[in-house]
This record gives sequence, C-alpha cells and structure tokens, in this order.
Amino acid sequence: RGWGVPLRRVKSALRELERKTFHLCGLLVPLIHLALLEAGFRQRTCILMAWAITSIGWSADLARLHIPFVARHWPLQTILRDHEHEQLTGGCYFSLGCTLAMTVSPPDVSSCA
Repeated sequence: RGWGVPLRRVKSALRELERKTFHLCGLLVPLIHLALLEAGFRQRTCILMAWAITSIGWSADLARLHIPFVARHWPLQTILRDHEHEQLTGGCYFSLGCTLAMTVSPPDVSSCA
C-alpha cells in the first residue's frame, strides 16, 4: 500500500494508462496527414500512404489472430483486453475509418472526422 491505495489498484491504473496512451497515438494519423499536406504533399499521396499503413495494420492484426507464432510474439499483448485476444483490435477499425474519411472527404473535413 502506498498513499492509502492498494498496490493492485495502482497496477491496474498504470496498465489502463498504458492503453490510453496507445489510443492517443491514433491521433497521429490525422495530425500526420495535415503535416504532410502543409509540407506540400498532395492529397492523393497522403491517401495512398494512409491505405498502405491501414493495410499493413490489418494484415498484422489478422496475422496475430491466425498465426500462432505471431500471437505468441505480439509486442503489445500486455495491453490487450481478454476479448481482444480473439478478435481484431479497435485500431484496425479506427485506421480504416480515418483512411476512408481521407479518401472521400476534402482535407478540412477528414481531419475533423
């Protein structure tokens, strides 16, 4: 016990903080998109990069689900919730949503989505 908080609660809070930090990294997608546009990259180039990144992410997560070696050596398995060990993670759907928004919307709109 430290500061009147049971140690298991501290460990749980730290694990959740680690998950939330990982989720915040999802904000890098629209931020990088905007930064590349500001740096002079064309919208089409940004969209192609987003589709490449999304495809790699989906492929990796599908490999985690269907290839035991990948599942055993998955680098972020400590932050997965129990149900996420058997299904695609939310990151796949988030990246797909961002990429679709970039594809069908102008940059002003897609960065807000």
